[in-house]
Amino acid sequence: MIRITQKISFGVMASFAALSALMLPFTSFAATTWQATAPAPVVFSCLGNNSIFPHTINTITQAPDGSLLGTGTFDGGGGYAWNLSGSVVGNSVTLKITYTGTAAGAIYNLAGTIATDGSVSGTSDSNCQKFTMPAGSFIHPLPPEPTSPSTKDDCKKGGWEGYHFKNQGQCVRFIETGKDSR
Repeated sequence: MIRITQKISFGVMASFAALSALMLPFTSFAATTWQATAPAPVVFSCLGNNSIFPHTINTITQAPDGSLLGTGTFDGGGGYAWNLSGSVVGNSVTLKITYTGTAAGAIYNLAGTIATDGSVSGTSDSNCQKFTMPAGSFIHPLPPEPTSPSTKDDCKKGGWEGYHFKNQGQCVRFIETGKDSR
């Protein structure tokens, strides 16, 4: 009986390890950084009566920690202006809309998921419980161009990694010869 249990346990563990290895490419996606764009439409859909209420994020800034600040309006007019705050963590976005013009003080909290095309879908605690944002509302910013070291000291103590060299020797060779083999 002990041998049967050991074989079953090993088989389960091997299967789990194989599944974990297959999931690795997907886990790297969850850690990606998204950058908010403006203007960006936000459309609220009311359940039950199929009404939609288009809004627009007019301005938005995003801090390095993912926190968001911005302004927007209800596209139907009537003086419905609002301020926005929120954050982006992985593929999740949370937004808080606080009306400043007509309906001043009304607050709606939104929570959504960013899809691979930068679109968002989620829920709201407003009278319209669903919201969407089109593709491109969030983008992956291009990584900064790698800078180059200027002295051998720049390559020491792991510094070579910040310049995207494979090792310290490759970094030092760049300083000595000017040939970039990254």
